[in-house]
Amino acid sequence: MKYDVIIIGGGLAGLSSALKLSQNGKKVAVFEKHFMAGGYATNFKRKDKDGNLYVFDVSLHGIGGLLPGNAFYNHMKDINMIDKVEVLRKKETGTIYSNGCEIDVPDTFEKYRDHLVNRYTSYKDKIYKLFKEIYSLKEEMESGKAPVIYQKMQDISLYNYLKSFIDDEKFIEEFSFLWLYYGLPPKKLNALFYMLAWISYHIGGTFYIKGGAGKLSDTFVEEIKKNGGEVYLSNEIVKIDIEGNNVTAVHTRRGNKYNAEKFIFACDPNHLINLMDNNNENVIEYKKKLDNNDVGISLSQLYIGLDCKTTEVGITKADYFISNGVNYEDAYKNILEGNYSDNILGLTSYDVLDPDLNKDVGVFVVVFGDHIKNWPQYKSEEYKRKKEEITNEILENVYKNFPNVKGHIKVLELGTPHTMKRYTNNTQGAVYGWEQNIRQGGFNRLSNKSDFNNVFLSGAWTNPGGGFEGAITGGILTAERILKEDSKIKNNIKVGNNDLSDPDIPLKQFMIGMTANFDNATVSKHENYLLEFIFDDKDIYYIEIKNRKAKLLNKKIDRKSDVIVKTSYKVWYNIAFNGLDGRGAMFDGKLSVLGDADIFMNIPKYFNTSSLGDEPIVKRRKLNTIFWLVLTLIPWIVSGAISRFYNDGIGISLFSILYTALIIVFIKPKQFKEITMLEGLTFISFALYGILYKFAPIVFEAISSYILKIILIGAFFISAIIKKPITSDYSKQSYKDSMTRTKLFTDINIVITLLWAVIFAIQLIISLIISAPWNNLDQILSIVGLIISYYYPKIKLGE
Repeated sequence: MKYDVIIIGGGLAGLSSALKLSQNGKKVAVFEKHFMAGGYATNFKRKDKDGNLYVFDVSLHGIGGLLPGNAFYNHMKDINMIDKVEVLRKKETGTIYSNGCEIDVPDTFEKYRDHLVNRYTSYKDKIYKLFKEIYSLKEEMESGKAPVIYQKMQDISLYNYLKSFIDDEKFIEEFSFLWLYYGLPPKKLNALFYMLAWISYHIGGTFYIKGGAGKLSDTFVEEIKKNGGEVYLSNEIVKIDIEGNNVTAVHTRRGNKYNAEKFIFACDPNHLINLMDNNNENVIEYKKKLDNNDVGISLSQLYIGLDCKTTEVGITKADYFISNGVNYEDAYKNILEGNYSDNILGLTSYDVLDPDLNKDVGVFVVVFGDHIKNWPQYKSEEYKRKKEEITNEILENVYKNFPNVKGHIKVLELGTPHTMKRYTNNTQGAVYGWEQNIRQGGFNRLSNKSDFNNVFLSGAWTNPGGGFEGAITGGILTAERILKEDSKIKNNIKVGNNDLSDPDIPLKQFMIGMTANFDNATVSKHENYLLEFIFDDKDIYYIEIKNRKAKLLNKKIDRKSDVIVKTSYKVWYNIAFNGLDGRGAMFDGKLSVLGDADIFMNIPKYFNTSSLGDEPIVKRRKLNTIFWLVLTLIPWIVSGAISRFYNDGIGISLFSILYTALIIVFIKPKQFKEITMLEGLTFISFALYGILYKFAPIVFEAISSYILKIILIGAFFISAIIKKPITSDYSKQSYKDSMTRTKLFTDINIVITLLWAVIFAIQLIISLIISAPWNNLDQILSIVGLIISYYYPKIKLGE
């Protein structure tokens, strides 16, 4: 069976991609190895010895961003899911718990800011400054502006980012309390990833899905099926066919084969790449690329069922973060070493989150960071013994903080990193995909477009990252990318980053042209900017905009750049001319921007590149401009020489018209068949020349020696004045259409056209005041004109 899109992985990322695509008419199929869809967004049930039923949520502690007007709310509304599930607002984002002391963290922006100000009074102004920038990040992401703050945060640790505002270890640790749910401590955690989640919780509200995460996943499946999509459960993919750089089909463990035009890997790409042909060069190269990334840690979770509600044993808050007196950096070190006693625990009460999830019993979960290397072989006797040992160790920690739990436990189940790997095929049981470290955050994260032509990624392993919101948002963004590319293909517009066109002009020439194409109407006289462009980490160019003029500088002036653009020349060229999406290039890590976002967003306006983005690709035309210009001028040159000793107007007229027609029909290249202004002028002028000879011989005799020159001079002068230079018809055959629409191109041809008008005028004067044969020396001017016409554009274009 063949589909438009096959999605491997039925977690929230795969389901959201499938829903978005199916809503837009795509025939989609989702393949999931588990008998339930949702990945970590599922519920499971257990019974105690007395037959009492307990419903556990696998992993959902809270989901943010669902207040109206927030980005995630808008995403959910866009796929018609916002009203399909009921959400319950949490009273607080979480509760920091240490030695019996509780600190409730508000989930609203202003309340949390004021809460911190009350606790750290001396840092009031700095806290306000920090919160202001965080809010600016939110506005930046939602406004479509250049993500400058976004990129600033993606290259710094959470610790260093917070320290740049408030140099206080206690403050930084308190602010970073959610780190456990993102897999790295503040000194290693990417500031951007934490702040995006922070914004979602503290501006978009913190919620829980009524009925548990499984309710959300089930609703996704129902909606996908309503739109004609398929969700194949208990259908693990065991083989992926690839031909060249295109995936063609997938095979399930059941022995079935399915084909599609496009594929989404909504799970660990490390696992799926191993299902492809190991001898395929593209597979080998992509494996190398994946190997350069760091895999995140895993988690272990102890699911606990009580014979009473959790509130009856002192667990009255939804989420506790229990520090046990250990700092975050030491806690992470203990995670890697398998030291579970001196660690930080997360404790979530599902009774508090959703009182109706379990009616007469209590359910909570204890989560702690872990690594698969800490565990013996799965299902071995040693593994079973360690599970029991660690279960008791964690219980002792729970009893220490909530002693009344003791004696009420009826169900105990520990999920380890092996459990995570078993149900998801994630490398090392990683729950966050790649580490959310400094090197792998934001646009530096693995792109949602793979290096294969028809394979895309969604989920924790790609942008924006893990978590319920990250997975759903990433799934929608991946689907939107596919839909956008399909739309461009339908309209015959080049897409994709794998097959970018190589620039057909030198970088310096491109920058000269870009600068010369500056539109001074887009700036005021007082605006003064310095733009810095860094191409391929080696070529640096500066453009200064000052006094409504743009100037390409040979070296940087003594001032800070207002905008710094870092990319490859190939990417920048394709953004300018071949329709490459600049924002998509950012998400693929191919372009970064630092500085003033508003100035960067105005670059297309400043340099008139906005109209070039949708131009279909054409091959560069390899025609010699001067050759074709001279070829067309032959009748004008020959007629002057011939008329001095053979003044047959009819003969000269017929020769010129016939010659020009033959050139157009038989000699000019196919793409150059349109009649130029000069060719049209040739037909009309020589027709009039013949008519005068035939029907007005007296007039012809009086003006024949200079009438053609006057017409030619006038035509060249007028075309230059009205900015429709005659020579541009020939020059444009050497460049792409987009280049011929630039101001620089017009300016160059105006100069060349005026040059020839002057040459023709001087030649006319020489022919009138100097007698033969000396007046034939005027042809030296033509040679000079040809030399200038050849080298002048090269000089202007930096060649």
